[in-house]
Amino acid sequence: MDIVVKNAFGLVSVNRKVIEKIVEKTVSQCYGVLGLSIFSKNSVTRMFKHSAGKKGIIINRENKGIEIAISVAMCYGVKASAVIKNVKENVKYKVESLIGIDVVDIDVVINKVGTEA
Repeated sequence: MDIVVKNAFGLVSVNRKVIEKIVEKTVSQCYGVLGLSIFSKNSVTRMFKHSAGKKGIIINRENKGIEIAISVAMCYGVKASAVIKNVKENVKYKVESLIGIDVVDIDVVINKVGTEA
């Protein structure tokens, strides 16, 4: 399903899978993140209209842009608040700069903690 947003360039239509791929690549490069993880049943999936994909990314269209929920596995020994802040800042910057759609909110859920392989 495409997300259509009106901005300075006119109407912009972007497939959710494109946004998911941008988020996935960005998260994989963030400090302290081992990778994406699948949402648990008790996590933020209840707040979103769309069901969670297998990748651990949910994208929801809002009036002024999009909301993104991301489920990650983080490195043991890294401060969780630093990981969350880093993921939010990087994802927001990449999505907005690459496709021109405002990111209204980003929720980051840490579902796993582990060591690097």
